[in-house]
Amino acid sequence: MPTIKDVAQKAGVSVATISRVLNNNPHVREETRIKILEVMRELNYTPNSIARTLSNQKSNTIALLIPDINNPFFYELSSYIEQSAYEKGYSVLLYHTHGKKKDSIKQFLKTLYSSYIDGIIIASNLDKESEKLIIRKKLPVIAIDRAVTAKNIPTIGVQNYNGAKLALDHLINMGRKSIGFISGPRQWSTTNGRYRAYKDVMGKLNMEVNVVYGDLSVNGGMEAIYELTKNNYNIDAIFAANDLMAIGAIKALIKQKIKIPEEIAVVGFDGISLSRITEPELTTIAQPIDRIGYLAIKRLVDFIERGVEIPIIQEDLPMELIIRNSTRIEGH
Repeated sequence: MPTIKDVAQKAGVSVATISRVLNNNPHVREETRIKILEVMRELNYTPNSIARTLSNQKSNTIALLIPDINNPFFYELSSYIEQSAYEKGYSVLLYHTHGKKKDSIKQFLKTLYSSYIDGIIIASNLDKESEKLIIRKKLPVIAIDRAVTAKNIPTIGVQNYNGAKLALDHLINMGRKSIGFISGPRQWSTTNGRYRAYKDVMGKLNMEVNVVYGDLSVNGGMEAIYELTKNNYNIDAIFAANDLMAIGAIKALIKQKIKIPEEIAVVGFDGISLSRITEPELTTIAQPIDRIGYLAIKRLVDFIERGVEIPIIQEDLPMELIIRNSTRIEGH
């Protein structure tokens, strides 16, 4: 097996320079870096990552905690995070918390802190104890999607209230008079922002409030529709707190032979790829999923490698209304 000395000799540089390239040290000329990487490929050299981690306490690994890998939103978000990390020379260790309870999340964090990782991205809900543990350990951490309550943990999310208002304004501009809302779990800050927007818009226009709660799944959306249509026959539009429930709503409406959008229009929230292949295609409020992943990695890597402090703020990104056939009537 080739050694680091073999690489240094063939590349005509010192072993120290090889080490700097392996550790992504910025103080190496780009042409030198490219030459060393080419020699590594020629010699089929594989660095001993375990030895490097033990020697410098840096593994170029970032942990990502997500609640549900089966939800396309989190799958797409994970993919963008992994891609951004790869471009920075980092790998991602994915922890699927399965929506577990507070004690389980805390145990996950304890396991992470006993491993060699350089930073954490959290997309799962955190209890107070877990937040305190993160702050105490002082490892670089960013929360995404579901904002945590601790003021010491930076968060990258979206403008949930404004995004929901975009959806509701669109339905009202399309002439809809009775809008039902399928909300997500009450304890989640993301769906709470969307719920507040719904209540505010309905109140301002003196429109009836029709809210049911779902579990952010397709089945949850279907069950919500059965409840809404059973009790509120005059509903002519549905706004769902995520795309999966909106897709479930479409499925349930079709089963009841209700025409979409002629009789009931449907809007989702997230902008997942699946929203483009429903029939009819789903109008949605698209989150900048790629931007969230890019910023989370950039903030962490800037801190890990250059000591650039991560802003202790909630960074809320704007959203986009994408109009498709679930609200658009041909000829209108």
